[in-house]
Amino acid sequence: MDSMEKVFIGIPVLNRVDLLQRALESIDIPAYIYIVNNNSVDSEFQKEFTILKEAHGFDVYSARYNLGVAASWNRIIMHAMGLGYDKLIVSSNDTMMIPGSLAALSAVDIDNPKDVIWHLCVWNCWMLHVRAIPLVGWFDENFYPAYREDQDYSYRCDVLAKVNRYAVPKHPMDHLPFLDLPDVGADHLGSQTVSSDAEYAQRNQNTHMNWNTAHYRMKWGSMPGQETFTTPYDGKLDYRWWPDPGGSLAHRDWDNGRERVR
Repeated sequence: MDSMEKVFIGIPVLNRVDLLQRALESIDIPAYIYIVNNNSVDSEFQKEFTILKEAHGFDVYSARYNLGVAASWNRIIMHAMGLGYDKLIVSSNDTMMIPGSLAALSAVDIDNPKDVIWHLCVWNCWMLHVRAIPLVGWFDENFYPAYREDQDYSYRCDVLAKVNRYAVPKHPMDHLPFLDLPDVGADHLGSQTVSSDAEYAQRNQNTHMNWNTAHYRMKWGSMPGQETFTTPYDGKLDYRWWPDPGGSLAHRDWDNGRERVR
C-alpha cells in the first residue's frame, strides 16, 4: 500500500517504550507512523526502541536533545506536509485507542474551511488539517518541555473563530475547539513521561510548569480561560507570531548535563 493511501499518525516519545508499544498496537487502521524520538541519553531505551521500530516499521526523527511537545508537534506537522498530506493525526505514547476511533476520526468531513482541528481525546489524540498553519500558525515552542502549549493554540483558534465548537468539552480547558465524535475515544494514562523519571518530575514541578504559566500570563494577560489580550503580549503582533526560543530549549532540556548516547 502506498504511504499516501495510509493515514498519517505522528507520536512524540521521550521514555516508556512499553507504553509506545501499547499505543502502536491500538492503531487499527493502515497508517504511516512517524515517531519523534526525544531520548538521546538512555542506551537501554534505544535498544528497546530499535526492536520496536523493526517490528512496526515506523519512520523516526531522532532529536539531538528533548525538543519538547510543541517543537515535536511542529516537526510532525512539517514532515506530514512535506509528504503531501493535507490532514494528520497526532497522538501520544500513553494514549491507547478504542477500536474504531481512529477510523471515525480520519473519516470526518474536512471540507469546511473554518474547521482545522478535531479532538478525539482532547490534546492527547487529535487531527489537524494543514490549513491550520497559515490560519493559526505553529505551536509556540517557548512552552517547554510540556504544558500550556495546547491551551495557547486553543486560545488562538478561539480568538480568531477559526474552529467551530461542536460540543461543550468535558475538560477543565473549557474553551477547546473540538469535534465530538460519539462512541469513540481513547484510554489516556496521563503524564507518564513526567512520572517516568524522578528528576523530570521534580524539574517539571519546581521549574518548567512555573515558567510556562508565567509565559502564558505574559502572552495573554492571564491564565487559560481568563485571558484579557487578543494579540500576543497585548501588542501589534500577528496572532500567529511567537518569539524564536533560540538556544534556550537546549539549555532548558530535561536531560541537559546527562551524557548522550553515542
